[in-house]
Parts: sequence; C-alpha cells; structure tokens
Amino acid sequence: SARRSVSTSAAPIYDVAVVGGGAAGLSICALLRKKAPDLRIGLIEPSGTHYYQPAWTLVGGRAFDAAQTRADMASLIPEQVE
Repeated sequence: SARRSVSTSAAPIYDVAVVGGGAAGLSICALLRKKAPDLRIGLIEPSGTHYYQPAWTLVGGRAFDAAQTRADMASLIPEQVE
C-alpha cells in the first residue's frame, strides 16, 4: 500500500486549537490565555466578522440596532492567540 508523507515544517503547532470564534470560542481563548499564559493557542474561524447572536432577539423587537451586533473578528481575538 502507498503511504503519504505530510510535512509539518510550515504548519504552525499549537498546544490547543479552538474551533469557532463565537462568544464561547473567544471566551475559552481568553480564559486559557489567563490561566496558562505560555500555552500556544490557535483559533480556527473562517469569518472576518463576529456577530453577537444573543442580541438578535432584541434586534427583532426593535430594541437594538443590528449594526451593534457586528464587530471585526480580529479586534476581539485575545492577544497571543493565532
């Protein structure tokens, strides 16, 4: 059988990979960073925009502006999380 070799020389190596940059993913990144500052944390999130979904109910009720539920994802990622 043929074997395939995968090179990891260019791929970053993390201690923890967090999948999803929603409220829970960003919160766990911040918590891990606080508890273990030397931990290498990678965040997997394809979107450049974060939507604060809990506020959408208020948007539907016209108590909140939809624009206030959006933020640039990069501005929300804790320092030293890639």
